[in-house]
Amino acid sequence: MAILLTLPPELLLQITSHINNQKDILNLASTTRSLHALLYIHAFTSLTLDDETHYQITRLTHVLARNPRCARAVRVLGFETELCSRIEETVSYDPSVIFPLIEKVSSSIASLDAGANANKLVAKWEEQLREADEIEPWVAVILSIVPNVEELSLTFSHPSFYIRKLFTMISPATGTLPNPHGPEPPFLFSRLHTLSARSEFGIRSSYILPFFRLPSLHTFNGVMVADGQPEDAKELCEDGPLDDFYDSDYEPAPEYEDDPEGNFRCYPGAEAFSNVTHIRLIGSNSRKGFPDLIRACRRLVSFVYEYGGYDGVDRFTDSRRFYASLWRHRGSLEEVELCCQHVNGLGESGFIGSFKEFQVLRRLRVCADDILVRMEGARTKKIAMDVLPASLDNLVIEFFHACDDPEELSVQLKELRREAKLQCPKLVSLRVAGYVPQDFQPEEDGFRLCAQPRMRRKLFLACEFMPQL
Repeated sequence: MAILLTLPPELLLQITSHINNQKDILNLASTTRSLHALLYIHAFTSLTLDDETHYQITRLTHVLARNPRCARAVRVLGFETELCSRIEETVSYDPSVIFPLIEKVSSSIASLDAGANANKLVAKWEEQLREADEIEPWVAVILSIVPNVEELSLTFSHPSFYIRKLFTMISPATGTLPNPHGPEPPFLFSRLHTLSARSEFGIRSSYILPFFRLPSLHTFNGVMVADGQPEDAKELCEDGPLDDFYDSDYEPAPEYEDDPEGNFRCYPGAEAFSNVTHIRLIGSNSRKGFPDLIRACRRLVSFVYEYGGYDGVDRFTDSRRFYASLWRHRGSLEEVELCCQHVNGLGESGFIGSFKEFQVLRRLRVCADDILVRMEGARTKKIAMDVLPASLDNLVIEFFHACDDPEELSVQLKELRREAKLQCPKLVSLRVAGYVPQDFQPEEDGFRLCAQPRMRRKLFLACEFMPQL
């Protein structure tokens, strides 16, 4: 300990940054006054609460509310617990600490929403905090007092009324909730640049789009974004969550077909209102939500969609449904990854569309069947490089074994390798991935050609490492 005290503060902070456990940092800070003054605030820069820390969320709320310096120090905030999970522990609610916070926020919401009643909103919010049946009201309080958060991770399980209410009412110009009673905003989220959201049951895109209005947000990572309960215009006009929301007997939202003509269901306002440049969707399926998220962006740089049979989402979204939305960003997209395994009846394969006009696209990752043209049930002879941009430097083709015509694709890949210097002069990497089981039987559907030794040899010759490119 004596050695630690002799180290300069900058070095102590650098050492502490490698300690992942917040409790260890707090224990170290409690050893001496000098370390407490230096490290106590630092312990709150990165906070992650998991499924076993429901009680800690309520405790953390009081600590941050009583110590504004600690609240302002938070940069990374993650709630891995379900936002509406029931708390088994008894929690304490200190009205002298929490009530002024929810009163100030509710007053601002009521001033912006003619249908909201501040007194009713406060009463309902406080009632749910006292009962502690749900985590989400507490998380909403925390979010209202951490103005410098840069990375936020949320786990949704139900509608998350208070969080959505806050982010729906913020100003898209400043990322703040205006305060009609003074200059200091009661809710400030102007530094958030990365949002990660997941759900065990699926998140509607309407839960995410209010976050897209934050001017500082540039990256969104979503797990289990899926079509869910139909939109209810009155849902956020109430003074609290609807009592019957948990009724599971509902009809799924209608399927949404992406329209190349531009007629699509967008977030209220206009498309191209968000500064988000990177979208990553994992294990998701939202035919109406994907176009909404893509077209909400002013300038999309990277779009990644991976589906691998996650629990809770039984089908993937066909890439053809949102290709027209991606095409709108053909002048800015540098990376497109569309990796959806066409197996077990989870979805349909087919030609996505040409990427020839994607002027700055550098990395493309697609399934084998997605870059071949299908026309009136017959495969055309249009080769793969006819749909690839000249700017491409990295091409990944996956699930070769599931391709309807691997023989044709191997021919196209050989042509691509031979003509790459002319068609794709910047291409330096071509990777083809597939799977052929050891116990393959020729009669098995889906592995007819690629499992034959002759076919394997063709594939190898077509896709070997290309040092000359």
